[in-house]
Amino acid sequence: ISFQFIPVSLAVLVLYVFPILVALLAVATGQERLKRRTLAAAASAFAGVALVLEIGGAALDWRGLALAAVSALALAGNVVGAAQLNRHMKALAIPFALSTVGALVFGVLMLADGGPTLPAGARGWAIFGATTLTSPAALVAFYFALPRAGAPRSALLMNVEPVITVLLATWLLGEALSALQGIGAALIVGAIAVAALARL
Repeated sequence: ISFQFIPVSLAVLVLYVFPILVALLAVATGQERLKRRTLAAAASAFAGVALVLEIGGAALDWRGLALAAVSALALAGNVVGAAQLNRHMKALAIPFALSTVGALVFGVLMLADGGPTLPAGARGWAIFGATTLTSPAALVAFYFALPRAGAPRSALLMNVEPVITVLLATWLLGEALSALQGIGAALIVGAIAVAALARL
């Protein structure tokens, strides 16, 4: 909904505050000790996301910013809560519960909005099929990684998403990658490398 009030890139940037929130929440719940290196890596990755997205002079609307901030808080709570639950539940139990509740909620919202609207043409069905397969794969992989890597590092790794998105857009859609976006990508990868080395 935040996309109705602010540009998508700005909404995504606000959302990607969540790795920093995850690090703080993990400390507050006793899952992790506060490490300057982890916080510094999260802040560097956030700066990298800002460069990759190139929001420039994006229009500000408090409603869009507030909704994106709610998303960041909810995602951070989800990651830290799932990490806590992983101590008592199997890794697949959490994404199963989330997917079941999500399917019910979004199903009701879709019907209320007059849906569903099915893809038109072979290309549309191919894209629909690809997203139907890749989204659950990403969800399951993340929740398997969570108890092994810990909440802060797992969240930090998700900063790779905008980098991969920009690289795919460059490759598949012919978009140009600017120097600032390249620097941002390097910041994100460097931050993740620092966090991984700290874990080792």
